[in-house]
Amino acid sequence: MSNRDIAKRLVISKRTADTHIENIFSKLGFNSRDQVVAMITELGKDAVVTDPPRRQ
Repeated sequence: MSNRDIAKRLVISKRTADTHIENIFSKLGFNSRDQVVAMITELGKDAVVTDPPRRQ
């Protein structure tokens, strides 16, 4: 989903969604959704992430 779609669904401003997404990426050490998808694919769909791996 785009940040705009997320904002509409959660009934928040797009800028608030942008900020939350930026914070999530920062905590994961990522810059894009593609990196998040790659991490999830690598871990497997049934994996529970308690301490996600950080990019080196």
